[in-house]
Amino acid sequence: MVSAGFVAEDNEAFYVEVEEAFWRSGASQFVLDHVKPLLSNQGMPASEVASKIIDWLNSKGPEATLISDSDWDLRILQNHLQRTGYQWPDLWHWEMAPNHLPSKMHHAFDCAYQAWFLRSGHKQHHALNDAKALRDAHLGAITANE
Repeated sequence: MVSAGFVAEDNEAFYVEVEEAFWRSGASQFVLDHVKPLLSNQGMPASEVASKIIDWLNSKGPEATLISDSDWDLRILQNHLQRTGYQWPDLWHWEMAPNHLPSKMHHAFDCAYQAWFLRSGHKQHHALNDAKALRDAHLGAITANE
């Protein structure tokens, strides 16, 4: 794990970076080329990152549904928690976007996702930017269907 970004439905956001010494040796060329340049270089020790993620998600209530656009995100998060001595809580669920929505909403989701980046001017592949775009796309697809 390099960084993690989360945005709740109420728009409260959380972002954290792992210190580079922890992830650098296992980083893909894609991460080095597209993710690393977007980092603030204010990484924390891996175990502290895991603790902060768990604390933030638990502050949202005992049950959480995380939505991402890749199952890699889930695997990376679960692996990071496990490597730092934490367990994936039973009441945390994961869904992959846009498959978490009915198929008739997928186009609206995809359009809203791309529109967020165009409107905001932020770059894709920064964990918090991606999380904000996913939240906006999720809510936008639901609203477009109403």
